[in-house]
Amino acid sequence: MRSEKKNLDPNKAYERALYLGCGYSYEDLAKPRIAIVIYGMKLIPDIFI
Repeated sequence: MRSEKKNLDPNKAYERALYLGCGYSYEDLAKPRIAIVIYGMKLIPDIFI
């Protein structure tokens, strides 16, 4: 556990704390994160069109 903490980026401490608080482990954080985002124009109100 101590060797894992030496390799962690201190600038990402807030992000890491959020993930660890949600139940992710250090092994989960080492895996790549993939997101699928779908953007639709129907989400924008008609006022802005």
